[in-house]
Amino acid sequence: MMKDTRWPEIPLLALRGVQLLLGLLCLSMAGNLIDTYSARSFWEFNIVLVCGLFSMLYAAINFGLFYINLLLPLAIVITDAFLVVLWLVAVAGLGDFESRNGIFDENCSAYASSRLRNTCNVIKAAWVFAFFSFLVFCATTALASYVLHKNRKDLRGAKYNSGMDPNGNEMENGQAVAQVQDRLSQ
Repeated sequence: MMKDTRWPEIPLLALRGVQLLLGLLCLSMAGNLIDTYSARSFWEFNIVLVCGLFSMLYAAINFGLFYINLLLPLAIVITDAFLVVLWLVAVAGLGDFESRNGIFDENCSAYASSRLRNTCNVIKAAWVFAFFSFLVFCATTALASYVLHKNRKDLRGAKYNSGMDPNGNEMENGQAVAQVQDRLSQ
């Protein structure tokens, strides 16, 4: 198994891990809100649920593709940009829901019932985690754009996946190796 050396390993895996965690948190909070407001369906909660599910699946797929050397920068930039827009819609939708329903009280003490107070706190937490998820996807889009720019000679990974790096050097164990024999023969 050869991991992809086009990508910086630590930042990429750390950001994808955070996306996985934030996706799980948003998914669970959206599920709680959908259950609480089961009498009426709100698109704001549904979009957060979908974003959380997509984020978790996408991060898990990225982990696998990274370690089998098939994480193509152009595809990642496009998919990350799509998820940035999706998370932006989710953040805006939750913010709109909060403003329409008057959830401005900082500690949700205006609600007499503990169930409503809990729901108020969950909506606020869902907005915060959705916003953080939006920011993390912005960061991974920037990272993927940088990797795409750095490897723009080989957009499809044809040289890279055939044992050559984008500059035409042979690869050994995932690292580009200078062709010493050619240099010695000159």
